[in-house]
Amino acid sequence: MKIKTIAGVCFALAFSCLLLMLLENYFKYIPRFYLIIGLFGFGFTGFTLNLLNVSESPHRVSYSIIYWISMLLILIGLLFRLMHWPFATNLLLIGCGALGFSLLMPKKRSKETKSDDDLIDNF
Repeated sequence: MKIKTIAGVCFALAFSCLLLMLLENYFKYIPRFYLIIGLFGFGFTGFTLNLLNVSESPHRVSYSIIYWISMLLILIGLLFRLMHWPFATNLLLIGCGALGFSLLMPKKRSKETKSDDDLIDNF
């Protein structure tokens, strides 16, 4: 299985944990503590796997890293906003600013030129 597929499954499981947390009045079968652990565990695993898979992405490495860090800041800012903790607005603004900056960056990798130093690759 590819790393990207595993990361996608982790994000889907994290999203389902989040939905079950938001619908806790209807689904009281799973304790809230386990849903929180599942949300952060699966989310962190998916985020880490996506950062490890940056080299296989068709986008530039700098674009991918800035994009994922800005998304992480936005998600942490939303968590802070939901919990009514301080600095939620600052995290959201920094994350949105970094996301806007990453979307203005060139996304595609430049074509790698093949050097003629290695004669074995030419055969």
